[in-house]
Amino acid sequence: MTKLLSILILLMFPHGLKTDAIKEYLKANLINYDSFEYRLLPTESNLKSMSIDESREFVLKNKYGYIPVIIKGKNGERKSLITVRLKLMKKVAVANRLIRRGENISPEDFTIREADVTGLRFLPVVSLRDRGSLKSKINIRKGEILTRNMIEQGETIYAGNKVKAVYSTGAVMVTFDAEARSAGRVGEVIRVKRNDGIIFKGKIINKNEVKIVE
Repeated sequence: MTKLLSILILLMFPHGLKTDAIKEYLKANLINYDSFEYRLLPTESNLKSMSIDESREFVLKNKYGYIPVIIKGKNGERKSLITVRLKLMKKVAVANRLIRRGENISPEDFTIREADVTGLRFLPVVSLRDRGSLKSKINIRKGEILTRNMIEQGETIYAGNKVKAVYSTGAVMVTFDAEARSAGRVGEVIRVKRNDGIIFKGKIINKNEVKIVE
């Protein structure tokens, strides 16, 4: 699709590389962003002598984009690059309060809005819906863009939660009500207490169930 758009650009602007052609080329190659701004950095060659080089890919690095071009001159053609300074905008999760490390977070702690994501080292989070329980791995400042490295899966079961404990051996399976005595995530082992006070260790299956392991 991107290559087809670039070919259309060349057909639309056959006599050199115009600023409208650059904008359309960038739009075709920055489809993962909601909007962008760009500034063409100075180049020694005249844009009228250039055309986009379809044999090479557009490169995005931090806040710069590199457009491959072919420059026509008196001595023939040569390959080169033109550089654009970019400002990339995307709808992402932005913290609306200070969130401390280890704190449980929810969608209500963030606002989804268009923000400048130019040069982000990690992928931004675009939605917190349907992601389950989450908690912060670091302190997140108010107004900061949430990136994937900042969060981790939160506890599935917390101390004090009522759970269904399942014990099976061979063809025999027994279930009983219990209370979680520690917190954990799916796959982790926590302590649970049966109604008669006996403590067991159980592997978390989901937020309502543990499998007794000892």
